[in-house]
Amino acid sequence: MLDLPITDEVAAARNAVRDLLAARGWAGTERGDDLMLAMSESVTNGIRHGRGRRRLRVWVDGDTVTCEVTDEGSGPADPLAGYRPPAQLVTGGRGLWITQQICDAAGIEHRDGTTAARFAITMA
Repeated sequence: MLDLPITDEVAAARNAVRDLLAARGWAGTERGDDLMLAMSESVTNGIRHGRGRRRLRVWVDGDTVTCEVTDEGSGPADPLAGYRPPAQLVTGGRGLWITQQICDAAGIEHRDGTTAARFAITMA
């Protein structure tokens, strides 16, 4: 399991996840690239919109990689954020939607003062 704090940049998270994927032989694969994109978008959302302590956790079970990004923010105001395409004329705001499109499972929950964005991708 990978567990690291998120700072004000995505680079450390990208490097750690890239190393995890490389160790499993998944770096540079289509699904590995999907995971890197979804993780980068989720970490960026945590940096931009979250508050307090932020963490990235990644674990592998067989061929499935699950990521969780947590922060102490209130989460998206729209309960359907990520489930509908963003407005065409809006710049940004596509990260949750992209994650929903490329992951096998994705969701956001807010509980006890913590918002958690989780997603999973099967590498096979």
